[in-house]
Amino acid sequence: MSLINSFNSGHSAFSFDGGKLSAKDFFTIYLLSDLHLGSSSCNEPALKWVLKQAVKENARILINGDVLDAIFPNDLRRYTPSVLTEGLQGKDNLAKAMVKYAVDFLAPYKDRIDFIGTGNHEDSALKYNYADLTEDICIGLSTTGHTVEEGQYMGFLRYKFKMGTQLHSYIIYYTHGTGGSAPVSKGIIEFNRILTDVQGVDAVWAGHLHTCIITPYTNRLSISQSDTVLNKTVYGIRTPSFYGHTKGSYPARFGYRPMPIGGVRISLRGGYKRVKNSGGKKISGVRNVECTPIIVN
Repeated sequence: MSLINSFNSGHSAFSFDGGKLSAKDFFTIYLLSDLHLGSSSCNEPALKWVLKQAVKENARILINGDVLDAIFPNDLRRYTPSVLTEGLQGKDNLAKAMVKYAVDFLAPYKDRIDFIGTGNHEDSALKYNYADLTEDICIGLSTTGHTVEEGQYMGFLRYKFKMGTQLHSYIIYYTHGTGGSAPVSKGIIEFNRILTDVQGVDAVWAGHLHTCIITPYTNRLSISQSDTVLNKTVYGIRTPSFYGHTKGSYPARFGYRPMPIGGVRISLRGGYKRVKNSGGKKISGVRNVECTPIIVN
């Protein structure tokens, strides 16, 4: 490892075994972020519905930060007693109670959750309240048979597949996200900036802005070892939240507009194609990618 790479600790990277990639059946991943559990404004019924859909579709679940709302009394701008859900009000060890609340809520789906990243709310809890909420939630959900990986604020997620004798990957670059609500650009500018520096990925995924965007970036050209020109589509994905625009909520009090509630589904299917430069040899790979919003009305 070079001296530069040895200091590249701001990113985390995880690989997950996706098993066999089929040409008939989809491998499905649910992307969720900004759950804001523990807030009285969290739409828990909507979140449960989405998680149950993931179970029905045999999907893997990735969560990109802000699992908890994590608003503490020392947050003079956002805290009011009613900001906490009823189950957290009056708790002395509030950080411990928040973690238990999230673990209990997500426990029925823990074997499907592969990863939980850090959001700005968890980062603030660590900075001002000395509580690593993401780490504690991942520990609480992990079992001897399955580890829920704790991510940082940004990094890489790889699902590894086998199709025939060949190995394939689907790689997601994730960041919780930065900036304000971006009502005009919807956060597209952030994707453009990321893709000037990040290469070799199939999707760039962010949350944070509580809006939903799926945009394909086409004509990412490259060349294979067999001199075949490859034209790759990279998806820019922004997942919405589960934070409702209820009376007394932070967005309602400060005049933010209501935002969509839900997540994004990525469905992958394998396939074969013949490559002329390889003597007509059939090459397998991820041939079909469907990115669809999961919006709860």
